[in-house]
Amino acid sequence: MTTIRLEGEKKVALCLLFLLFERERALEREGDVLDLSSTGFSRVLPESIGDLHSLEILWPYDCNFNGSIPSSLGNLRRLTRLELSFNELSGHVPPILSNLDRLTLLDLASNNFVGSIPDVFDNKTQLQQLLFLLNHFVGPIPPSIKNLSNLARLDISNNPIGGSIASSLFSLPSLTSLDLSKNGLSGHIGKFFAAPSLVHVDLSGNQLSGSIPSSIFQLGNLTYLSISGNNLTSVLDLQLPSGLRSLADLDLSNNILSLSNSKIVDFVLPQLSKVSLLGCNITAIPAFLSNSTSVGWIALSRNIIHGNIPAWMWDVGTRSLSYLNVSHNFLTSFEQGLQILDLSGNNFTGTMPQCLGNISDSLLVLDLQENGLSGIISLTFGKNAILRSLHLNGNKFEDLLPRSVINCTQLEALVLSGNKLNDTFPRWLETLPNQRVLVLRSNRLHGSTGNLRTEFPFLQLRILDLSSNKLTGLEVHLPKILVTQTTVDLSSNKFLGRIPDVIGELGLLKGLNLSHNNLEGHIPSSLGNLSELEWLDLSSNDLSEAIPIELTKITFLEVLNVSCNQLIGSIPQGKQFNTFQAESYVGNPRLCGFPLSKSCTDSRVPGKLPVLPEEAVEIGLLCGIVVGLVMSNSRYLRSFWRAKREVRKIARKHISPMGPSNDTTY
Repeated sequence: MTTIRLEGEKKVALCLLFLLFERERALEREGDVLDLSSTGFSRVLPESIGDLHSLEILWPYDCNFNGSIPSSLGNLRRLTRLELSFNELSGHVPPILSNLDRLTLLDLASNNFVGSIPDVFDNKTQLQQLLFLLNHFVGPIPPSIKNLSNLARLDISNNPIGGSIASSLFSLPSLTSLDLSKNGLSGHIGKFFAAPSLVHVDLSGNQLSGSIPSSIFQLGNLTYLSISGNNLTSVLDLQLPSGLRSLADLDLSNNILSLSNSKIVDFVLPQLSKVSLLGCNITAIPAFLSNSTSVGWIALSRNIIHGNIPAWMWDVGTRSLSYLNVSHNFLTSFEQGLQILDLSGNNFTGTMPQCLGNISDSLLVLDLQENGLSGIISLTFGKNAILRSLHLNGNKFEDLLPRSVINCTQLEALVLSGNKLNDTFPRWLETLPNQRVLVLRSNRLHGSTGNLRTEFPFLQLRILDLSSNKLTGLEVHLPKILVTQTTVDLSSNKFLGRIPDVIGELGLLKGLNLSHNNLEGHIPSSLGNLSELEWLDLSSNDLSEAIPIELTKITFLEVLNVSCNQLIGSIPQGKQFNTFQAESYVGNPRLCGFPLSKSCTDSRVPGKLPVLPEEAVEIGLLCGIVVGLVMSNSRYLRSFWRAKREVRKIARKHISPMGPSNDTTY
């Protein structure tokens, strides 16, 4: 056997010269291997490759080859392994592959092939692996695949393959892995006969309909089963999974299922580690989970589960369960929690459950947002707390913020907006080293921002939203907090005095909302130094004098709102200011120039205010309405979506390693 292995594009030309020189001798050798993998050979496969008649293994995968498969490959009748995956090959797969009767592996994955998969598998009795995933194949699954008695792995996933799945495909005697996911397959799932070797079955992301065949639950060696994202409608007998003794991963999500009435099961699935039943229309937590001792990940969100979480649920995976998601159901009570506890978007009412106090130090993520919980936040975190994300927004909590949060040194996101918390600004959080998101919007916070004790408070903070409270003290204390922030929303408070010039030193700031306060004086020209600023809302204050020309230097500014102030003079022109509409300036009767209809050439008696025309009076009367409706984009749109993305990113960091992330409402 002769093996040629080259690494790097520089050696490819040498390789081809060697092949041309040796091709006559190659006819006399046995067992030749040509390994061109990962060479970066970005050109077409030469027709001359068909002259290497002695080749048994051809490995030109991950090479950036383009063009079509040369028809001369049909001459390599001794070929046993052909791997063309991870290239840029395109066009139709030629039928000359029917000549390669000795193939045990055919891998065309991750290319740009189009058209139908050729039906050339009648004589491929030795073929063990057939991989066509990640292409653009259409049409049906080739019928001749049913003759591949030694086929162990078939993967045609991530193509727009259509048609139905022949029942004979489920009866291949040697098949261990079947992946037809993310195609356009339709029709019913046939019965699984004589397929004792199946270990992996993935039919997810198609348009399959009908019921789930009971025979699929008799595959005793199956470890992975996913039929999610179809149009299946089934009544599942809770005793059916008893035949899946080896099952580790079960995903039936996004179908329309119902469970049998049995609430007692007498079997154990000893290997079960992950269960996904999202969006299945089920009304109860499946009882077959009650004896699962090894499960670590359970997703039951977006169903219509009512009532209580059953008591046995907290014995499931006693030492293994790390993720439980039952959000967006109709649950009314629960017992203990886990490392990641997401019970958002339910109908929980009453006070914070006392049981959370027993497990709060072991939680990474606690999400109780958008429920009806009230009273005080009775969470107590010890010195060893590992909490990273706390979402209690959209409830009715009152009184003070929980002071023990200061023990959560790994905390990254604290979102308590939309409650009735009556407290001062939490300056005691200034030393948390990892906090990136602090959202306390729409509560009853009052007083000043406080005397901060550290030189660089809130060091990692990127999202700060204190809007719709009753805070004061902007000029004295706030600039010390805002050293590294990228989004700041302090709107709808009671801040007094002038906008501090030092805000112009916050070079990372991307969004600033100081609207609906009692700020006065001029707009600092130093704001023109905020080169990264994308939105600025100073509306509904008592700001006066002219809009500083320096603001035209902010080339990324997309949204500006200075409406409902006492600004005067000509509106600056040029760059981003040429893109703003009149609504950005409404409610400032002494402003003039584009985009307003009022020209700056009108004569005026110095020191004497003109009589306002009727339309100006109407503008003033409608200021609150127009600003609220039109410029709310400035107040919320930017800060809302940026904060939401930041919060989701943090949540995904802790949830995604265990499964797909769920939506988090901000």
